[in-house]
Amino acid sequence: MKPIVQRQCLRSGVHRNVSCLALRKIGNNPQRSQLLKELDLERLCSGNLMPDRQIGPVEVQQLPGHGRGVVATGNLQPGTLIFISEPAGAVLHGEVGQPVLPEQLAQHWQQTPTNLTAADRYQVSLLATTNTPPAQLKSISFRDFSSNKATTKARKASAKGFAAAASKQANSSSSNQGAPAAAEVPAEQLQQILECNAYGDDHVDAVLAACRGEQQHSIVGLWPEYSLLNHSCAPNTVPPVLLSDRLLLRTAVVVPAGQELTTSYLGAAGGLPAQQRQELLQNSYGFVCSCHRCKAEHTAPADVTSTLQAMHNWSCTHDLETLLSMMEQNDTSGLQQIHLEAKQLVQQLEQHLQLVQDPLEVSWLRASAYSMYAVMLRVREFLSGVKDVDAAQQLADLVRVSTADVGL
Repeated sequence: MKPIVQRQCLRSGVHRNVSCLALRKIGNNPQRSQLLKELDLERLCSGNLMPDRQIGPVEVQQLPGHGRGVVATGNLQPGTLIFISEPAGAVLHGEVGQPVLPEQLAQHWQQTPTNLTAADRYQVSLLATTNTPPAQLKSISFRDFSSNKATTKARKASAKGFAAAASKQANSSSSNQGAPAAAEVPAEQLQQILECNAYGDDHVDAVLAACRGEQQHSIVGLWPEYSLLNHSCAPNTVPPVLLSDRLLLRTAVVVPAGQELTTSYLGAAGGLPAQQRQELLQNSYGFVCSCHRCKAEHTAPADVTSTLQAMHNWSCTHDLETLLSMMEQNDTSGLQQIHLEAKQLVQQLEQHLQLVQDPLEVSWLRASAYSMYAVMLRVREFLSGVKDVDAAQQLADLVRVSTADVGL
Protein backbone atom coordinates (compact mmCIF):
# COMPACT_ATOMS: atom_id res chain seq x y z
CA MET A 1 0.00 0.00 0.00
CA LYS A 2 1.19 3.59 -0.24
CA PRO A 3 2.75 3.38 3.12
CA ILE A 4 2.29 0.96 6.05
CA VAL A 5 5.52 -0.78 5.24
CA GLN A 6 3.92 -0.33 2.15
CA ARG A 7 1.72 2.72 2.19
CA GLN A 8 0.84 2.87 5.85
CA CYS A 9 4.24 2.92 7.51
CA LEU A 10 5.99 4.31 4.47
CA ARG A 11 3.38 6.82 3.51
CA SER A 12 2.22 7.68 6.99
CA GLY A 13 1.72 11.38 7.62
CA VAL A 14 3.89 13.08 10.23
CA HIS A 15 3.43 16.83 10.09
CA ARG A 16 0.04 18.51 10.34
CA ASN A 17 -0.97 22.11 9.80
CA VAL A 18 -4.42 23.00 11.07
CA SER A 19 -4.13 26.73 10.50
CA CYS A 20 -4.34 26.49 6.70
CA LEU A 21 -7.59 24.51 6.49
CA ALA A 22 -10.00 26.68 4.49
CA LEU A 23 -12.59 24.25 3.26
CA ARG A 24 -15.53 25.85 1.50
CA LYS A 25 -15.98 27.22 -1.98
CA ILE A 26 -16.84 30.82 -1.20
CA GLY A 27 -17.74 33.96 -3.08
CA ASN A 28 -15.61 36.55 -4.85
CA ASN A 29 -15.95 39.20 -2.14
CA PRO A 30 -12.53 39.18 -0.33
CA GLN A 31 -13.94 40.35 3.01
CA ARG A 32 -16.77 37.82 2.93
CA SER A 33 -14.38 35.08 1.82
CA GLN A 34 -12.00 35.74 4.70
CA LEU A 35 -14.88 35.75 7.19
CA LEU A 36 -16.24 32.44 5.91
CA LYS A 37 -12.78 30.86 6.04
CA GLU A 38 -12.51 31.78 9.71
CA LEU A 39 -16.00 30.48 10.43
CA ASP A 40 -15.25 27.21 8.67
CA LEU A 41 -12.06 26.77 10.69
CA GLU A 42 -14.00 27.33 13.91
CA ARG A 43 -16.66 24.81 12.87
CA LEU A 44 -13.98 22.36 11.75
CA CYS A 45 -12.26 22.43 15.13
CA SER A 46 -15.50 22.27 17.08
CA GLY A 47 -16.66 19.13 15.31
CA ASN A 48 -19.63 20.79 13.60
CA LEU A 49 -18.21 20.56 10.08
CA MET A 50 -17.54 17.53 7.95
CA PRO A 51 -16.24 18.87 4.62
CA ASP A 52 -17.67 17.56 1.38
CA ARG A 53 -15.57 16.25 -1.49
CA GLN A 54 -13.83 19.09 -3.28
CA ILE A 55 -11.38 19.21 -6.18
CA GLY A 56 -9.02 22.16 -6.58
CA PRO A 57 -7.19 23.49 -9.68
CA VAL A 58 -5.81 20.09 -10.73
CA GLU A 59 -6.61 17.40 -13.29
CA VAL A 60 -5.64 13.83 -14.16
CA GLN A 61 -3.37 13.45 -17.19
CA GLN A 62 -1.53 10.66 -18.96
CA LEU A 63 2.17 11.39 -18.35
CA PRO A 64 4.87 9.99 -20.65
CA GLY A 65 6.60 7.08 -18.95
CA HIS A 66 4.56 7.47 -15.74
CA GLY A 67 1.03 6.56 -16.71
CA ARG A 68 -1.57 8.61 -14.90
CA GLY A 69 -0.65 11.58 -12.77
CA VAL A 70 -2.12 14.71 -11.21
CA VAL A 71 -1.16 18.03 -12.80
CA ALA A 72 -1.77 21.64 -11.73
CA THR A 73 -4.09 23.56 -14.06
CA GLY A 74 -2.96 26.91 -12.66
CA ASN A 75 -0.12 28.44 -10.67
CA LEU A 76 -0.53 27.12 -7.12
CA GLN A 77 0.81 28.89 -4.05
CA PRO A 78 2.05 27.03 -0.94
CA GLY A 79 -0.89 25.81 1.11
CA THR A 80 -3.31 25.61 -1.83
CA LEU A 81 -6.03 23.04 -1.20
CA ILE A 82 -5.63 20.40 -3.90
CA PHE A 83 -8.60 18.30 -2.90
CA ILE A 84 -10.75 16.93 -0.13
CA SER A 85 -11.17 13.23 -0.85
CA GLU A 86 -13.88 10.91 0.39
CA PRO A 87 -12.97 7.21 0.67
CA ALA A 88 -14.13 4.52 -1.71
CA GLY A 89 -15.67 1.98 0.62
CA ALA A 90 -15.56 2.05 4.39
CA VAL A 91 -12.35 2.90 6.23
CA LEU A 92 -11.01 0.62 8.96
CA HIS A 93 -9.84 1.80 12.37
CA GLY A 94 -7.42 0.20 14.82
CA GLU A 95 -5.69 0.98 18.08
CA VAL A 96 -3.69 4.20 18.01
CA GLY A 97 -0.06 3.46 17.27
CA GLN A 98 -0.91 0.09 15.68
CA PRO A 99 -0.98 0.27 11.87
CA VAL A 100 -3.91 -1.37 10.09
CA LEU A 101 -2.84 -3.23 6.94
CA PRO A 102 -4.39 -3.23 3.43
CA GLU A 103 -5.22 -6.93 3.64
CA GLN A 104 -7.24 -6.21 6.78
CA LEU A 105 -9.19 -3.56 4.86
CA ALA A 106 -9.84 -6.07 2.06
CA GLN A 107 -11.20 -8.55 4.60
CA HIS A 108 -13.31 -5.79 6.15
CA TRP A 109 -14.90 -5.11 2.77
CA GLN A 110 -15.42 -8.77 1.89
CA GLN A 111 -16.94 -9.75 5.23
CA THR A 112 -19.57 -7.00 5.17
CA PRO A 113 -20.97 -6.22 1.70
CA THR A 114 -22.34 -2.84 2.79
CA ASN A 115 -18.74 -1.70 3.37
CA LEU A 116 -18.22 -1.63 -0.41
CA THR A 117 -21.22 -0.50 -2.46
CA ALA A 118 -21.59 -0.90 -6.23
CA ALA A 119 -20.56 2.75 -6.66
CA ASP A 120 -17.48 2.09 -4.52
CA ARG A 121 -16.58 -0.94 -6.62
CA TYR A 122 -16.79 1.17 -9.76
CA GLN A 123 -14.33 3.68 -8.28
CA VAL A 124 -12.00 0.88 -7.17
CA SER A 125 -12.11 -0.70 -10.64
CA LEU A 126 -10.78 2.52 -12.19
CA LEU A 127 -7.56 2.09 -10.21
CA ALA A 128 -6.81 -1.39 -11.57
CA THR A 129 -3.61 -1.17 -13.62
CA THR A 130 -2.14 -4.67 -13.22
CA ASN A 131 -0.28 -5.83 -16.35
CA THR A 132 -1.41 -2.73 -18.25
CA PRO A 133 1.36 -0.69 -19.94
CA PRO A 134 1.20 3.02 -18.98
CA ALA A 135 0.40 4.05 -22.56
CA GLN A 136 -2.65 1.75 -22.61
CA LEU A 137 -4.24 2.89 -19.35
CA LYS A 138 -7.81 4.07 -19.67
CA SER A 139 -8.14 7.86 -19.48
CA ILE A 140 -10.03 8.97 -16.38
CA SER A 141 -10.83 12.26 -14.67
CA PHE A 142 -11.66 13.34 -11.15
CA ARG A 143 -15.32 13.47 -12.21
CA ASP A 144 -15.27 9.68 -12.49
CA PHE A 145 -14.84 9.50 -8.71
CA SER A 146 -17.80 11.71 -7.84
CA SER A 147 -20.49 9.77 -5.98
CA ASN A 148 -23.21 10.67 -8.51
CA LYS A 149 -21.26 9.50 -11.55
CA ALA A 150 -20.00 6.37 -9.79
CA THR A 151 -23.56 5.45 -8.80
CA THR A 152 -24.80 5.97 -12.36
CA LYS A 153 -21.98 3.90 -13.85
CA ALA A 154 -22.56 1.13 -11.31
CA ARG A 155 -26.27 1.00 -12.19
CA LYS A 156 -25.49 0.79 -15.90
CA ALA A 157 -22.96 -1.98 -15.28
CA SER A 158 -25.51 -3.94 -13.25
CA ALA A 159 -28.15 -3.46 -15.93
CA LYS A 160 -25.78 -4.92 -18.51
CA GLY A 161 -25.41 -8.07 -16.43
CA PHE A 162 -21.88 -7.55 -15.17
CA ALA A 163 -22.81 -8.79 -11.70
CA ALA A 164 -23.98 -12.14 -12.99
CA ALA A 165 -20.93 -12.52 -15.19
CA ALA A 166 -18.39 -11.60 -12.55
CA SER A 167 -16.73 -14.98 -12.16
CA LYS A 168 -16.58 -15.53 -15.89
CA GLN A 169 -15.14 -12.07 -16.52
CA ALA A 170 -12.54 -12.52 -13.78
CA ASN A 171 -11.08 -15.52 -15.59
CA SER A 172 -11.18 -14.02 -19.07
CA SER A 173 -8.31 -12.62 -21.13
CA SER A 174 -5.93 -9.85 -20.11
CA SER A 175 -8.19 -7.28 -21.79
CA ASN A 176 -10.13 -7.18 -18.51
CA GLN A 177 -7.10 -6.62 -16.29
CA GLY A 178 -6.89 -2.87 -16.86
CA ALA A 179 -10.29 -1.66 -15.55
CA PRO A 180 -12.97 -4.23 -14.72
CA ALA A 181 -16.64 -3.34 -14.57
CA ALA A 182 -18.16 -2.12 -11.35
CA ALA A 183 -19.37 -5.39 -9.89
CA GLU A 184 -16.56 -7.68 -10.99
CA VAL A 185 -13.41 -6.88 -9.07
CA PRO A 186 -12.10 -10.32 -8.04
CA ALA A 187 -10.77 -10.71 -4.50
CA GLU A 188 -7.20 -11.22 -5.68
CA GLN A 189 -7.28 -8.10 -7.83
CA LEU A 190 -8.93 -6.13 -5.04
CA GLN A 191 -6.02 -7.07 -2.79
CA GLN A 192 -3.52 -5.89 -5.42
CA ILE A 193 -5.34 -2.58 -5.84
CA LEU A 194 -5.31 -1.95 -2.10
CA GLU A 195 -1.64 -2.89 -1.69
CA CYS A 196 -0.66 -0.24 -4.23
CA ASN A 197 -3.28 2.42 -3.54
CA ALA A 198 -4.52 2.27 0.06
CA TYR A 199 -3.27 4.87 2.52
CA GLY A 200 -3.07 4.62 6.28
CA ASP A 201 -1.60 6.14 9.38
CA ASP A 202 -1.10 4.90 12.91
CA HIS A 203 -2.93 7.99 14.19
CA VAL A 204 -5.30 10.69 12.95
CA ASP A 205 -4.58 14.39 13.34
CA ALA A 206 -3.98 14.78 17.09
CA VAL A 207 -4.86 18.48 17.30
CA LEU A 208 -8.07 18.20 15.29
CA ALA A 209 -9.14 15.06 17.16
CA ALA A 210 -8.66 16.81 20.51
CA CYS A 211 -10.53 19.93 19.38
CA ARG A 212 -13.40 17.89 17.98
CA GLY A 213 -13.59 15.61 21.01
CA GLU A 214 -12.80 12.53 18.95
CA GLN A 215 -10.76 9.51 19.97
CA GLN A 216 -7.32 8.88 18.52
CA HIS A 217 -6.99 5.73 16.42
CA SER A 218 -5.09 4.27 13.51
CA ILE A 219 -6.79 4.20 10.13
CA VAL A 220 -6.52 2.69 6.66
CA GLY A 221 -8.66 3.43 3.62
CA LEU A 222 -8.71 4.01 -0.11
CA TRP A 223 -8.96 7.63 -1.22
CA PRO A 224 -9.10 7.50 -5.05
CA GLU A 225 -7.92 11.03 -5.76
CA TYR A 226 -4.87 10.69 -3.51
CA SER A 227 -3.98 7.29 -4.98
CA LEU A 228 -3.48 8.94 -8.38
CA LEU A 229 -0.48 10.97 -7.19
CA ASN A 230 2.90 9.59 -8.21
CA HIS A 231 5.87 9.36 -5.87
CA SER A 232 8.83 11.67 -5.37
CA CYS A 233 11.43 11.54 -2.60
CA ALA A 234 11.13 15.34 -2.54
CA PRO A 235 7.40 15.87 -3.17
CA ASN A 236 5.69 19.22 -3.70
CA THR A 237 2.73 18.40 -1.44
CA VAL A 238 2.63 18.15 2.33
CA PRO A 239 1.67 14.89 4.07
CA PRO A 240 -2.13 14.55 3.95
CA VAL A 241 -4.37 15.44 6.86
CA LEU A 242 -6.92 12.83 7.92
CA LEU A 243 -10.14 14.30 9.31
CA SER A 244 -12.50 11.49 10.29
CA ASP A 245 -12.76 9.63 6.95
CA ARG A 246 -11.81 12.67 4.82
CA LEU A 247 -8.34 13.17 3.38
CA LEU A 248 -7.14 16.73 2.76
CA LEU A 249 -4.08 17.50 0.64
CA ARG A 250 -2.27 20.80 0.12
CA THR A 251 0.74 22.07 -1.78
CA ALA A 252 4.01 22.53 0.09
CA VAL A 253 5.67 24.94 -2.34
CA VAL A 254 4.87 27.04 -5.40
CA VAL A 255 3.69 24.70 -8.18
CA PRO A 256 3.59 26.22 -11.68
CA ALA A 257 0.74 25.43 -14.05
CA GLY A 258 1.40 22.20 -15.91
CA GLN A 259 3.70 20.72 -13.26
CA GLU A 260 2.94 17.30 -11.81
CA LEU A 261 1.90 17.11 -8.17
CA THR A 262 3.67 14.39 -6.21
CA THR A 263 3.61 12.82 -2.77
CA SER A 264 6.01 10.59 -0.87
CA TYR A 265 5.13 6.92 -0.51
CA LEU A 266 7.86 6.60 2.13
CA GLY A 267 6.69 8.66 5.11
CA ALA A 268 9.40 8.66 7.78
CA ALA A 269 11.56 6.42 5.58
CA GLY A 270 12.06 9.45 3.34
CA GLY A 271 14.94 10.32 5.68
CA LEU A 272 16.92 7.26 4.58
CA PRO A 273 19.77 7.25 2.02
CA ALA A 274 18.88 6.69 -1.63
CA GLN A 275 19.91 3.02 -1.61
CA GLN A 276 17.48 2.16 1.18
CA ARG A 277 14.70 4.31 -0.30
CA GLN A 278 15.08 2.57 -3.65
CA GLU A 279 14.97 -0.87 -2.05
CA LEU A 280 11.74 -0.03 -0.20
CA LEU A 281 10.09 1.37 -3.32
CA GLN A 282 11.21 -1.55 -5.47
CA ASN A 283 9.97 -4.13 -2.96
CA SER A 284 6.67 -2.41 -2.21
CA TYR A 285 5.73 -0.83 -5.53
CA GLY A 286 7.97 -2.37 -8.16
CA PHE A 287 9.61 0.80 -9.48
CA VAL A 288 12.90 2.67 -9.18
CA CYS A 289 12.56 6.34 -8.32
CA SER A 290 14.26 8.83 -10.64
CA CYS A 291 13.29 12.07 -8.90
CA HIS A 292 15.68 15.03 -8.62
CA ARG A 293 16.71 14.07 -5.12
CA CYS A 294 17.60 10.48 -6.07
CA LYS A 295 19.56 11.66 -9.10
CA ALA A 296 21.46 14.15 -6.97
CA GLU A 297 22.39 11.46 -4.47
CA HIS A 298 23.46 8.99 -7.16
CA THR A 299 25.81 11.59 -8.69
CA ALA A 300 27.18 12.89 -5.37
CA PRO A 301 30.89 12.41 -4.56
CA ALA A 302 31.73 8.88 -3.42
CA ASP A 303 32.89 10.14 -0.03
CA VAL A 304 29.43 11.62 0.57
CA THR A 305 27.47 8.48 -0.35
CA SER A 306 29.81 6.18 1.59
CA THR A 307 29.47 8.38 4.67
CA LEU A 308 25.68 8.37 4.35
CA GLN A 309 25.70 4.58 4.27
CA ALA A 310 28.00 4.45 7.30
CA MET A 311 25.63 6.77 9.15
CA HIS A 312 22.66 4.61 8.22
CA ASN A 313 24.40 1.44 9.38
CA TRP A 314 25.33 3.12 12.66
CA SER A 315 21.76 4.36 13.19
CA CYS A 316 20.37 0.84 12.73
CA THR A 317 22.24 -0.25 15.87
CA HIS A 318 21.29 2.84 17.89
CA ASP A 319 17.53 3.01 17.49
CA LEU A 320 15.12 5.03 19.61
CA GLU A 321 14.23 2.16 21.93
CA THR A 322 17.93 1.62 22.74
CA LEU A 323 18.40 5.31 23.49
CA LEU A 324 15.30 5.50 25.67
CA SER A 325 16.44 2.47 27.64
CA MET A 326 19.84 4.06 28.24
CA MET A 327 18.19 7.31 29.32
CA GLU A 328 15.88 5.50 31.74
CA GLN A 329 18.92 3.81 33.26
CA ASN A 330 20.76 7.15 33.30
CA ASP A 331 23.66 5.53 31.44
CA THR A 332 25.62 8.76 31.11
CA SER A 333 28.92 7.24 29.97
CA GLY A 334 27.22 5.14 27.29
CA LEU A 335 25.27 8.14 26.01
CA GLN A 336 28.41 10.26 25.92
CA GLN A 337 30.07 7.64 23.74
CA ILE A 338 27.05 7.58 21.42
CA HIS A 339 27.08 11.36 21.14
CA LEU A 340 30.80 11.34 20.35
CA GLU A 341 30.40 8.75 17.58
CA ALA A 342 27.40 10.56 16.09
CA LYS A 343 29.20 13.91 16.19
CA GLN A 344 32.26 12.48 14.42
CA LEU A 345 30.14 11.05 11.61
CA VAL A 346 28.19 14.29 11.20
CA GLN A 347 31.44 16.29 11.05
CA GLN A 348 32.76 13.86 8.44
CA LEU A 349 29.63 14.29 6.31
CA GLU A 350 29.72 18.09 6.61
CA GLN A 351 33.34 18.09 5.46
CA HIS A 352 32.51 16.00 2.38
CA LEU A 353 29.45 18.16 1.60
CA GLN A 354 31.78 21.07 0.89
CA LEU A 355 32.47 19.32 -2.43
CA VAL A 356 28.80 19.76 -3.48
CA GLN A 357 28.07 23.11 -5.09
CA ASP A 358 24.26 23.18 -5.24
CA PRO A 359 22.75 24.27 -1.85
CA LEU A 360 19.55 22.37 -2.58
CA GLU A 361 21.47 19.16 -3.22
CA VAL A 362 23.35 19.72 0.03
CA SER A 363 20.02 19.95 1.87
CA TRP A 364 18.78 16.75 0.23
CA LEU A 365 21.94 14.89 1.19
CA ARG A 366 21.67 16.05 4.80
CA ALA A 367 18.04 14.90 4.82
CA SER A 368 19.23 11.39 3.97
CA ALA A 369 21.11 11.38 7.29
CA TYR A 370 18.14 12.60 9.32
CA SER A 371 18.28 9.80 11.89
CA MET A 372 21.91 10.60 12.73
CA TYR A 373 21.20 14.29 13.31
CA ALA A 374 18.16 13.33 15.40
CA VAL A 375 20.16 10.96 17.61
CA MET A 376 22.85 13.56 18.19
CA LEU A 377 20.23 16.16 19.19
CA ARG A 378 18.30 13.87 21.54
CA VAL A 379 21.41 12.65 23.34
CA ARG A 380 22.93 16.14 23.62
CA GLU A 381 19.72 17.54 25.10
CA PHE A 382 19.51 14.68 27.61
CA LEU A 383 23.11 15.10 28.73
CA SER A 384 22.90 18.88 29.02
CA GLY A 385 19.35 19.10 30.32
CA VAL A 386 18.79 22.04 27.97
CA LYS A 387 16.55 22.19 24.90
CA ASP A 388 18.54 23.05 21.77
CA VAL A 389 16.06 25.17 19.83
CA ASP A 390 18.44 25.88 16.94
CA ALA A 391 19.25 22.20 16.43
CA ALA A 392 15.56 21.30 16.61
CA GLN A 393 14.87 23.86 13.88
CA GLN A 394 17.60 22.32 11.74
CA LEU A 395 15.91 18.92 12.14
CA ALA A 396 12.59 20.45 11.12
CA ASP A 397 14.29 21.91 8.05
CA LEU A 398 15.58 18.45 7.09
CA VAL A 399 12.06 17.07 7.30
CA ARG A 400 10.77 19.98 5.22
CA VAL A 401 13.42 19.37 2.56
CA SER A 402 12.54 15.68 2.28
CA THR A 403 8.82 16.44 1.98
CA ALA A 404 8.95 19.36 -0.47
CA ASP A 405 10.65 19.73 -3.84
CA VAL A 406 11.92 23.17 -2.88
CA GLY A 407 13.37 25.26 -5.65
CA LEU A 408 12.41 23.01 -8.57
